[in-house]
Amino acid sequence: MTSSCAWGIVGTGWISTQFSSDLLIDPETRDVKDVKHKIVAVASRSKNTAEQFVAKLETGAGNDIKTYGRYQELYDDEVSRSSSASTIPLLTVCFCQ
Repeated sequence: MTSSCAWGIVGTGWISTQFSSDLLIDPETRDVKDVKHKIVAVASRSKNTAEQFVAKLETGAGNDIKTYGRYQELYDDEVSRSSSASTIPLLTVCFCQ
């Protein structure tokens, strides 16, 4: 049985681009057959930026990805609340002194 994991992406920077592109690679290319990933929503500080982000994704399913111009809109929307996961891709830096 194949499970589906629906994702909401918060932010449209470089890390979000890399993360989203990786999600859209068919898991079977990694010998994983029990899960499929789908991006259902993208939020940015402007709706235009979110729309540009979705347009750049290498997927034919871009038309059914919802876009938001405020992060809170993603969390408030019923479609996004029903997603399996939401992520805020951030670069974590460790400092040693």
